[in-house]
Amino acid sequence: MYRDLVTLLVESGLGGWGFVIDLAAQRTVFPNAPDIAYYKCFLELIRAMRNCAVNNSEMVQFAFDNRRKNEHNATRFYETLVQDSEWSQYISPKLTFLSSAESSRIRVADLFARETMKAWDNRFGPLPRKVRQSWTASRNTGRLHIEAVGIDWFTPLKENMTRFEKETGMSQSSYQGWLSDIRLQHSVSNLLFYAGFVGVNPFRRLKKGLKKGMLDQPAMLTRDHDGWLIYLRYCRE
Repeated sequence: MYRDLVTLLVESGLGGWGFVIDLAAQRTVFPNAPDIAYYKCFLELIRAMRNCAVNNSEMVQFAFDNRRKNEHNATRFYETLVQDSEWSQYISPKLTFLSSAESSRIRVADLFARETMKAWDNRFGPLPRKVRQSWTASRNTGRLHIEAVGIDWFTPLKENMTRFEKETGMSQSSYQGWLSDIRLQHSVSNLLFYAGFVGVNPFRRLKKGLKKGMLDQPAMLTRDHDGWLIYLRYCRE
């Protein structure tokens, strides 16, 4: 049955783009980093589809699989992107989360996401395997693509952390000072707001747009995490 589903995808004429993060490599280079890989993938997918929309003079609208753990922060992150004129011309302000049980589009996306994951794991995982025939057929369409980041991406990021902090004006200490100045507690929500607003008068914009309960997610990090601020920032660039 799985083979039949892949055949339908390959012959459908649909295009797809998958993004993979090697979490083992991330933990090796940034052992204390928080679990924000979802937002890296989220951003890379939006950026790739925006570029596709630019090349075709169209606007793209996104629908994601329900993921309660990340839905709130992903929505806030998306709203920040839409406020940027370079993004808003090509991505719809509407963001939808759907159940795979109710949406055939999500089920097709899940199928390709599985191919993306298996293609990476078979090549770089603890037990390398031959390339799956299903991925070979998908890749040969020229419409289904995968990009990935691994140890070769994380290592130079770590090595250049001091320079990145200077160039971006972002650091763990500045984030803590930012929280203190506007009397907020740390959370992933606040970290995303910080990354989105730094460099564009963050205090004025954040206070203007702040709503009760918007940033009150429970803390998920502690002060001893190394490298996570710049990692998040460079996910956005």
